[in-house]
Amino acid sequence: MEGLEETLEGLTHANELTAQDIDSLRAQRQLLGQRWQSLSDLHPPNEATQQRYSQALKQYEQSMEAWQRWQTVSLAVEQALAKSDHDGLAEHVAQCRWPATLTAPSLLAQAQKQLATQHAPPQQPGLSLNALSAELDNFEPLLGRGAFKSASRLHQRLKPAIEALTSGDAKPLKSRLKHLGARLAELRDWRGFVAGPKREQLCASIEALADDPHMAESALDRHHRQLGKEWKALGDAAANREQSARFRAASDRIHERLAPWRAQLDQEREANLHGREALCEQLETLLAQPAEDADPDMLREIRDKARHQWRHYSPVPRERSEAIGRRFGAIRHRLQAVIDQRAEQIAAQKRELIEQVQALQNDSEQPLATRIARTKQLQQQWRSLGRAQKGEEQALWKTFRSACDQLFAQRDAHKHEQANRQQQTLDQLQAIIDEMDGWQPTQADESERLDTYLASISQLEPMPRNRRSEGMQRRLSGIVRAKRERLSRLEIVGKVQQWHALLPLVNAHLHADQQALNGEGAQAVEATSEISIELTEAFSEAHQQRNHARLSTPLPLSSEQQSALEEQLARLRVHLSLLALGSVKQRDEPLRLAIQVERLNSGIHTERSKADELDEVLVALLALGPMPHNLWLQEVNELDNLLSRLARPPQP
Repeated sequence: MEGLEETLEGLTHANELTAQDIDSLRAQRQLLGQRWQSLSDLHPPNEATQQRYSQALKQYEQSMEAWQRWQTVSLAVEQALAKSDHDGLAEHVAQCRWPATLTAPSLLAQAQKQLATQHAPPQQPGLSLNALSAELDNFEPLLGRGAFKSASRLHQRLKPAIEALTSGDAKPLKSRLKHLGARLAELRDWRGFVAGPKREQLCASIEALADDPHMAESALDRHHRQLGKEWKALGDAAANREQSARFRAASDRIHERLAPWRAQLDQEREANLHGREALCEQLETLLAQPAEDADPDMLREIRDKARHQWRHYSPVPRERSEAIGRRFGAIRHRLQAVIDQRAEQIAAQKRELIEQVQALQNDSEQPLATRIARTKQLQQQWRSLGRAQKGEEQALWKTFRSACDQLFAQRDAHKHEQANRQQQTLDQLQAIIDEMDGWQPTQADESERLDTYLASISQLEPMPRNRRSEGMQRRLSGIVRAKRERLSRLEIVGKVQQWHALLPLVNAHLHADQQALNGEGAQAVEATSEISIELTEAFSEAHQQRNHARLSTPLPLSSEQQSALEEQLARLRVHLSLLALGSVKQRDEPLRLAIQVERLNSGIHTERSKADELDEVLVALLALGPMPHNLWLQEVNELDNLLSRLARPPQP
């Protein structure tokens, strides 16, 4: 009702009235009328409210009738304005009878303004004639629609007023009234002419209806009521006692036939009434002690189901429907008040959650991850609270979601920044890996550069965990392993080259050993006289040990000493073969097993590289003596082959 009143009031304050405004008003009237009817079925309005609604409908009808009148004269008004026909313009505007409280269309407002500029003094008789002419204008459409009663009352009111006029200007009105009176008489005669056969038809129809034994009671009652309405609509036109008695007798027969059915309907209405009363009692019990933490959604569901059950218990006895309707309406209002109260409490709690989320946005002391976790907890609390009122729930949710989105945006920005840093880290790692991959060491002492690379990589840790990082780690491990192997090979090559540089010293020891074994006297070998390089500490000790063994060993060698030298030399050859080839001949298997056991035992505490083992073998080879020349010749070729294999530089 308020929506319709607001629309009607808006038409009185608008700048101009358009066809779109009228179409919108008509559509709103239809929609609101349907809603009013559905609500009235559930809760009949009180007398004051019904009068207010009727007044709004009356204003609506007046507005629509004024618009219809304007549509009939708008073209004529436009032509009169174009021709400056003031008399015709005044006549058409008077025919329109536009209400003073309703905003006029732009064309009508222009016409009214132009007429207002005419300064001719008004004449009271002229105004009366115009008013009577306007009344006659209303009289003619009533005749056209066949509204006999309304037209007859209007004719009775206008006839004495027009006939009382004595001026010459009243002749057109009298002539027009006489013409319209004749049309009214024709309408009266026509009603009598049409009503006679219509009454006979209605009598025949209701008698046939009373004699039909197969029609269902509901259909029989519906047709009976329709025929009664049509009979009453004829009024007193062509009325006679015979037809009235026939119609009444048939109607009484139908009433007798429908009496059991109506009694059953009355029982159903009573049952429906009891159902509505029980429903009201249940709701009143619920409202007597409402739960403080009741879920408003559950209460809304109860409300909707109660409305559905109320409609199911229909119809009810008419004389008691209004009372039970008022009772149910009051209960619904109380239930809605509880729903609104609980919804407001939820709204207050949700506003507190919004404040907490907004506080988390500006809290720079807590870590972002902690604030995000707290926000997710608040979201769970939000979902567990239920819904506030419909309009407020949407606004609260929009504010809450916006606050949460801002926090999540901070998280996303942090993740994006972290991803950028990780990307930069991976790019730096990629550059180091590419540089390492392109680096090919040529000397064993370049291992420091590898350590520099690894130190640079360690500064980039911790590495991000993703597929790219894992792939780069695998590639890095392969490159480091390959570079270490290459450096180890280069170190081995350096050891062999160092041995080759020591060969003059080795040969000098062999020559001195052979002289001592031949009985020519044991002499110490001076390293500085044989080689120009400086001996390492291990080789220096081996050199001194060789001289000491030559000078201190009793000569000639016994068979046990000879066998011990052969075994030690073979052992060194087998060890060198393991380093160079990774395998030995079948005859050297016992020595290989013994060497493997020693290697395992020595590797328990310290990890030795292949170069360290080679260095130990070469040092032991230099220290082994005194060495018979023929024994050396037996092994020297294989030793040279093995060292040559070890001396091969690694391929780039």
